[in-house]
Amino acid sequence: MGPDEWRLLRDVRLTALDRAGGYLDGERAAEATAPPAYWRDLLATSTVWQAARGEETVGLVQYRSEDGIGFLSGLWVEPHDRSRGLARRLVATVIAHSREQGDSELRAYVAPANRPVVRVLRSVGARPTGRLRIRAGTPHGPRLEVHVEHERNGAPRGGSRS
Repeated sequence: MGPDEWRLLRDVRLTALDRAGGYLDGERAAEATAPPAYWRDLLATSTVWQAARGEETVGLVQYRSEDGIGFLSGLWVEPHDRSRGLARRLVATVIAHSREQGDSELRAYVAPANRPVVRVLRSVGARPTGRLRIRAGTPHGPRLEVHVEHERNGAPRGGSRS
């Protein structure tokens, strides 16, 4: 998504928050009232891909990089379009992009109960590290850290690091 597509990002993100059953981090009320600058900044500091059915956006995923580590977040696919491989393709796109950016690894933080997303991530080589991330001051429960470690030749190597 480009910087001028902030309205589309906002609308799809709010739909995702409504339909994700609490698995996505984020507060709908806060995001619904966020100013345009919030959405423009999000698009300026991260890369967002969408999956579409015709003209309708039915999937979304976000990538950002910090200090050589990529982060995948906000993975969501419209309930009617699940089990069609869209989430897997979105994740594979992020993994390839992370590798191209030179990240040493790609991390995602997933609600442990969100088994479908954990399965998708495992299907592309990601592995749970066994670490939980707890963010103070949020109503969301702990998130399981999952990652893909990129080998020097660019091939993914799952598993936890010691």
